[in-house]
Amino acid sequence: QAKQQAPEASAAPPMPASLIVDAGFSATHVVPIFGSAALNYGIKRLGLGGKLLTNHLKQVISYRAYNVMEETHLINDVS
Repeated sequence: QAKQQAPEASAAPPMPASLIVDAGFSATHVVPIFGSAALNYGIKRLGLGGKLLTNHLKQVISYRAYNVMEETHLINDVS
């Protein structure tokens, strides 16, 4: 009979690392993942969200071309 051998530790595939970025309405969260666990010391919250970016886009377009400061729905479609 053939015996089954356990795979060697050096033959194991490397643990995948990833970065999750959640851009919300008022904030953006960044969570680093190593293997299957979140690295708590690396989790960050940025006070930069979709609302701020939309307002900035409205200002840039209004400055360069047309006044669209009251057209939030149009800018949301563009972005």
